[in-house]
Amino acid sequence: MLFDSRTLMPHLKTWSPMSVGAWVLLIFSAFAFVSFLEALLGDERLRFMRGGLGHLITSVGALFGLVLAGYTGVLLSVSNQPIWSDTWALGGLFLASGLSVGAATLVLLARLSSPAPSTEAKLSRADRFFVLLELVLLVAFILSLGAIAQRFLQPRWIILWALVLVGTLIPLGLRGAAHRGATAVLASCLVLIGGLALRIVVIFSAQM
Repeated sequence: MLFDSRTLMPHLKTWSPMSVGAWVLLIFSAFAFVSFLEALLGDERLRFMRGGLGHLITSVGALFGLVLAGYTGVLLSVSNQPIWSDTWALGGLFLASGLSVGAATLVLLARLSSPAPSTEAKLSRADRFFVLLELVLLVAFILSLGAIAQRFLQPRWIILWALVLVGTLIPLGLRGAAHRGATAVLASCLVLIGGLALRIVVIFSAQM
């Protein structure tokens, strides 16, 4: 995926989603490693992360992170598997779900470090926006499938779809009611459950 097997030179196949995804993963891993070093050593030792260069590194790394978050859905959509290849919304749906799950995880982690109230409120607002985006793309995903979406009506999938709705609709109401305390923890946990259920039903329903 990364190197030509004959010349051992770096090789990017722009027409291959797997090749592009492999390079995105490699590049994002490098930025993630720099971020890890900054968190471990502090910006006193990594002085280049304190100025404009540090902001640039963070921004570019975040961009590759967004691409990687939606990559799974894109890779599935270019396959020949029914459901996956019958929609254009899968990449966006997985991206929005990944953003929502990521924000919910940060809310839970923030509870362990006693952050400033404004930090937790910002994370909760971001998660609410991502959940709304996920709902919009979820509707687009179902509508774009047309008649083949009837496959989701089997009882085993309906249960999982119920978990997806619980993990999106209820957190929206809870986020609107409060940003802190047990409410924020409950909302974040429901988002994580909904994100897992979404991936299970999308991946396995297409193969059964």
